[in-house]
Amino acid sequence: MCKLTKKSKRKSFTGYKSVVKVGKKFYSPVTGMEYKVGPVPKIRRIGKHVLPDYVNVLDPGAAAYNPKMVGKTGVFENPALPRELFRTNTLVKMTITGDLYEGYVETGGGMNLGDLIAGTHIAKIKEVKS
Repeated sequence: MCKLTKKSKRKSFTGYKSVVKVGKKFYSPVTGMEYKVGPVPKIRRIGKHVLPDYVNVLDPGAAAYNPKMVGKTGVFENPALPRELFRTNTLVKMTITGDLYEGYVETGGGMNLGDLIAGTHIAKIKEVKS
């Protein structure tokens, strides 16, 4: 679950995110939302590209739901963290802008798994070749 702790002083942030790649498109493993340049949509539904082991974090009934994350996406500074957390088929490097917040990801037991920055706009997205 993403916990946003404070407004960031940064105007933009470039970090890493695990995604599900289908063709040339990138999708969130936890919401099914397509990641593309532009504003992050304020959706609250599971799409068809969600990995079966993950809950929809934008569903108000889910334990991992955080209303502050609606219309935002989070990226990690450390590329190893999203790979470890989500184990998807693709890692992307993403630049986000707009109403940036600092935070972290925690387990259901409250253990901090790593820092992230969340924003409302995707400025760039590029697949990281391994």
